[in-house]
Amino acid sequence: EAMFAIACIFLVAPLLFYRLDQAFVLFEKPDGLGPWAHAAYTLGEFLKAVPLLDYSEVYSVQNISGITATGLGGRHATFVFRMLMDLALIAAVLQLLSVMERVASGRDLRRLQDMLDGDDDDAAQSAIKRLGQLGLRNQINAQRALVAVLDQTDRYPPELRIEAADALQDIGDTLMDKPLLL
Repeated sequence: EAMFAIACIFLVAPLLFYRLDQAFVLFEKPDGLGPWAHAAYTLGEFLKAVPLLDYSEVYSVQNISGITATGLGGRHATFVFRMLMDLALIAAVLQLLSVMERVASGRDLRRLQDMLDGDDDDAAQSAIKRLGQLGLRNQINAQRALVAVLDQTDRYPPELRIEAADALQDIGDTLMDKPLLL
């Protein structure tokens, strides 16, 4: 989602810079620059917006396109673009961290489900073991996945269903040993 937002900004920003420049003459560009000049300006401003790639202050380099923002309107448009890029990059990092946390905690079981649905029997058995471990930590999605393996007799072989039943029995035995009220 965040990467889609960045891609949309990359598509819209050059057009917006071009149209604003046509309407209000917000940018100064050298003669001979082609129709892709505003796209190059957008790329240059993106490189300045990304904190790790900001080479312009260190090397005293202007935008790679040769275009410069003139007047307050051009500077405002450039600032808004950089701000949107920063927000989109922050959103991408937060989304990545969220996905990593879901996978680590066992709430995202797609990889394990792919292992179950694959042709490798060893991978399917290790997926059952991992689902059992997650189920012991009271991860409801893992417990539901194990029950789904039991319920789908035509999809999973009997050996895998027996392992899922054993894992569910271990989960039930462990949960029964714990007091219901603290």
